[in-house]
Amino acid sequence: CHLHSSTFNPMYCGHPIIQFGPYQSLKEMRERGFRTFAKWWDESYDDELDHWKRFEKVMDVTLELSKLSQKELLEIYIDMKEVLQHNVDLITNFDVKSELHDKVFND
Repeated sequence: CHLHSSTFNPMYCGHPIIQFGPYQSLKEMRERGFRTFAKWWDESYDDELDHWKRFEKVMDVTLELSKLSQKELLEIYIDMKEVLQHNVDLITNFDVKSELHDKVFND
């Protein structure tokens, strides 16, 4: 599972994400220490093998979120601040030498 800047840039800026990516990309992110947003929306799309069905499930999530009022969205955002800050901190404190260089050259 290849995770790239289109995933990490919004998280670094403190934004929640709906990850439309490869099968189980959210699982990979959680294994790397990131927290995801299953408390606030359905992330079962991550376990969908069929690409088209996964896309449909992601679209269902975005449709449901689009139906919320600004007040409801703000309440969700306030509730998820701890998760957002955790992800920002994880990215900010990423040590390239120990996390990438040493794994590539020592394994």
